[in-house]
Amino acid sequence: MTRRTLVCWLLAAAVVATLALHAGAQETTVISVWTRLSQMELVVDLFNQEMERQGRPLRAELTMLGAPNEAREKFTIAVAAGTPPDVISSDVVQWPEFAEQGMLLPLDRYADRFHLDEVPGGIVDAVRWRGELYGVPVIPDLSVLFFWTRLFEEAGLPSTGPETWDDLAEMAYKLTQPSKEQYGWDMKVIWGDGWYLFTFLPFVWGNGGDLLDPEGDRVTIWSQHRVPAEEAVTFWAEQVTRGVNADLHPSGHGFWEIAAAMRIDGSSVVNGILERERDLGEPWGVVPIPRPAGGNHSSFLGGDAAGIPRAARHIPEAVEFLSFAMSYEAQEALAAAGNVPASIAYFDNPYFTQEPRLQQLALALLNARTVKTLHLPRIYPPFTGYLRQAFEGQIPAREALEQMELEINAAIAQR
Repeated sequence: MTRRTLVCWLLAAAVVATLALHAGAQETTVISVWTRLSQMELVVDLFNQEMERQGRPLRAELTMLGAPNEAREKFTIAVAAGTPPDVISSDVVQWPEFAEQGMLLPLDRYADRFHLDEVPGGIVDAVRWRGELYGVPVIPDLSVLFFWTRLFEEAGLPSTGPETWDDLAEMAYKLTQPSKEQYGWDMKVIWGDGWYLFTFLPFVWGNGGDLLDPEGDRVTIWSQHRVPAEEAVTFWAEQVTRGVNADLHPSGHGFWEIAAAMRIDGSSVVNGILERERDLGEPWGVVPIPRPAGGNHSSFLGGDAAGIPRAARHIPEAVEFLSFAMSYEAQEALAAAGNVPASIAYFDNPYFTQEPRLQQLALALLNARTVKTLHLPRIYPPFTGYLRQAFEGQIPAREALEQMELEINAAIAQR
C-alpha cells in the first residue's frame, strides 16, 4: 500500500467514524402527551418500547391533567400561551369546543393512518366537527347495564338480564325488597348533570327522540321529540314511584355494595366489577341498555378522544403516536386493562375472547353516540333540575321537558 493510499484510507475511516458518532449522538425527539385518564400511560409505555425496539430517537412523555374540567382549563391556558402539548387526550364531549375555537389540527389528511375502517360510524362522528376529523376515539367509555346474577336467580329471574323497558321494570320490581335493604335499580337520580346524559339520554335515543337539533345549537327535545322524550321521562318516574330506586337505601348503599341488583354505568368499570367477582364470589352480567318495545338499544359514548393542537411542535411525530394509539397492539393493551377497544375488529383479542360477557360491549359500541354541542354548561342546570323534579314526581314529564327546552334555548340565545 502506497503512502497516498494509506492516507486516503485513514481519512475515509475518520469520516465514517465521525458520521457514526454523530448518528449515535442524534438527539431524541420527545413528544408531550397530556391526558386525564391513567390508561393513556399504557399507550405511552408501549409506544416508547416500540420506538426503542426500532432504534428510533423518538419518545413520548405523559402529563396527567386531573378531572375533565381541570384538564380543559389547563389545555385552554396552554393553547392561549402558545405552549400546547403535541397530543391532547380529553373528554370527548369537549371536542366541539376545542375544534370550534381553532385549538385542534384537522386530521382528515392523515385519516388513513388511524385504523378507522371498522370503528362504528357513530364513534368516528364523535370526533368530527363541522364535517372535519379532529381526533381519534382512543379510549371509549360506553353506558351499559350491569347486574348481579345471584340476586336475579334468588328472585327466580333469568340471569340473562333485561332486554326491554318492560323487562327492566318487571325485574327491578321483583328484585326490590326494602325489608332486606335490597333494591332493583341503582338509578342515582340524585346525581344529575353528565350522569343524566350518560344514563337517561339513551332511553330517549332508543325511543327515536333526541335532545338537540343536528347542529347542536338548540334543544328540541319537546318541540320535535315530544312523544319519545315524554315516554322516557315517564318510564323513569314510574320506577322511582314504584320504589325500586336504590337512592332510597337508608345507608346510601347501592350496586357496588350488592344492595342493588342493576346499574347503568360506564364500560370503564369492568375491572372494578371483575375484582368484586374475584374477591366476593359475586357473578355478574352485562347487557346493552334496555330498549323500548319496537325501539332500539342505545348507549352514550364518553371516554377520551385524542388529537393534535394546531401549534404542536412535533406534528408528524404526534400523528405517528395517534396511529399507534389506534393500532391493535395499543388497543389490546387497553382491553387487558378492561377498556373497550374502539374498533369492532379489535374485540377478537385474548382478553375479550376469554371473557364472553365482554362481547356484549361490542353491541353497545355499535349503537353508541355522544352529545355534540358548544353549550353543555348552559344545558346542565335546567336539564338536571327539571328532569329530577319529573323523576321524583314533583312535576309532570311534559312540563319538565317544555320548561327545560325554553330555559336552555333562552340561555343559548343570550350568550
